[in-house]
Amino acid sequence: MNRAALVLAGGILVGLLATMAWRHVHERTGAAASDEMPITSATPLQATDDDEEDASPAGSEDGAAAGMGTPKTPATKLVVAFKMDPAITRGLYLGDRWVSPPSYAFSQEGDRYVVRARAQLVDGSTGERVDLDTAQWATTDPDMVGITPGSNGEVEIAVDRPGTAQLRIKAAGEEKIVQVASKKLPDAMEVDFRQ
Repeated sequence: MNRAALVLAGGILVGLLATMAWRHVHERTGAAASDEMPITSATPLQATDDDEEDASPAGSEDGAAAGMGTPKTPATKLVVAFKMDPAITRGLYLGDRWVSPPSYAFSQEGDRYVVRARAQLVDGSTGERVDLDTAQWATTDPDMVGITPGSNGEVEIAVDRPGTAQLRIKAAGEEKIVQVASKKLPDAMEVDFRQ
């Protein structure tokens, strides 16, 4: 085998191993494939005072092991979903795709950056997402970031100049703050949304 074939085979093997590890983590935790699960260091978790209050004593009727607390059901959380550029997704026959990563950063040609967004409520126990039609959107800098309401709870966010601002979204009794940072490139506008 030549060197190029070995490198290709090694890359494929690494990809397969990474996919298997990702699947294993999601199957063990019961997380849905679309959930964002940040990879953190493999240090053991430290018990907090809240965990000790929930801990069942050894030999209790519910059969809980000593020191193991009753898992708390995660609450729902508000997230902002962004519509990916159709020029990217439709060319791959993916249709319209909405994503809600912790950081959504892209650049667009020209002096203005435009993206569609919507508020979603994520159920912490199932990972199920529900689009919200009645979210309230506001910005701390209307000269930099414009918000235009659309149909079905969607908004168009337009970033017109470099700088930083915040988006404030209120829906379903929750509030979400999204940091917006933009910079002007010679022929494009680059924007990063962090939630």
